[in-house]
Amino acid sequence: MGIVALSRGPYYAIRLAAKRPQDIAAIVAYYGHFQDPNAPEPQQLFSVAPEVAQIGTPVLMLIGDADFEVRRMVNGRAFYSLWARGVPVELQMYPMARRAFDFRPDASPEEKVATKHARSVRAHGSPPT
Repeated sequence: MGIVALSRGPYYAIRLAAKRPQDIAAIVAYYGHFQDPNAPEPQQLFSVAPEVAQIGTPVLMLIGDADFEVRRMVNGRAFYSLWARGVPVELQMYPMARRAFDFRPDASPEEKVATKHARSVRAHGSPPT
């Protein structure tokens, strides 16, 4: 199965993929957390969850460049960790998009476009033709 997860959901998706790799075909992470949300602050800032090093599941990360810095940093670290091991991974950064850009009631015009694009992106990172 494929998992589409928001916020803290990607952390639980990678835990599941580490535990049951045969059952998880792909993960799509909207502004995902790639560290245990209950981990001590230094881990939140400077590392990714150990499960990131265990999974081989393809991951598509979707995040706004106006999201919290710590979230962008952890997404970047997870991206490099996965890519360095040959795991299929794509990171789509949306300019001018804030956290939860896909369902904000006060979405900017740019966030509305980001939402449309994020919903149309395939696992390899390009919109359908």
